[in-house]
Amino acid sequence: MSKKKNDALSRFNAAEYVPRQYWEDRLSSCFSLQGVGHLAFSNQYNFWYYKSNKRAIARALKRNAVKTCDVRMIDVGIGTGYYIDFWHKRGVRDLVGFDITEKSVTELRIRYPSCDFHRVDISKNLEIDPGKFDILTVFNVLFHVIEEEGFENAIETIEALTEKDSTILIIDNFIDGAEPLRGHHETQRTLARYREVHKTRGMEIVDLVPISFFMNNPIDAGRLKSRVARWIVRKGFRLNTLAAGATRRMGGRGVS
Repeated sequence: MSKKKNDALSRFNAAEYVPRQYWEDRLSSCFSLQGVGHLAFSNQYNFWYYKSNKRAIARALKRNAVKTCDVRMIDVGIGTGYYIDFWHKRGVRDLVGFDITEKSVTELRIRYPSCDFHRVDISKNLEIDPGKFDILTVFNVLFHVIEEEGFENAIETIEALTEKDSTILIIDNFIDGAEPLRGHHETQRTLARYREVHKTRGMEIVDLVPISFFMNNPIDAGRLKSRVARWIVRKGFRLNTLAAGATRRMGGRGVS
């Protein structure tokens, strides 16, 4: 990662978190997997991180026998549109994308004219009616809704966009324990909190699929029963962080 990207990360996190402005600025300066993912790491690192996400999604679809051919789906928080080709290859008929930024909507309307994109803040009341969807995805988005009222609004919106037999795919950390972990632009919620808010909306969590052990901050390594496993996971991510820093100091682009 270049010094410019490192300075950008510090600048974004120094200011008060105003979601729409934060993400508009961030994606306008870095419309890439790095911009929507781990800004502290390189595009190469983020490429492999997102690839691990895609493998886990494919695994979840297969083991739950989720039909993707000729269905209508929506990607909430579509970002750079990374998953669009993934869904098209699986036969999705109609694809709609929501994002909080105008940058994302503008770019994706050019790249994918056959899809339908809207600027929407999922934590607010929905002002458009795109109909119902067979599949809804919300990947690495809900922990950026830091206030609980906004989180509950987001779950309500998800319910409004789906039918009782729809499939909802969420990527989040679902941490163990009693309390959420709060940061500058993140609130890491517990699995129990997710179960609670889903239950109030008549939704049920039917499966949990792990994605990676070393490519994300192991904030919930404590749920691993083995002390050795916890140590390996924590040290693995620490080594990734050190490698990224060393590459920056040598003037490289990052970890591949």
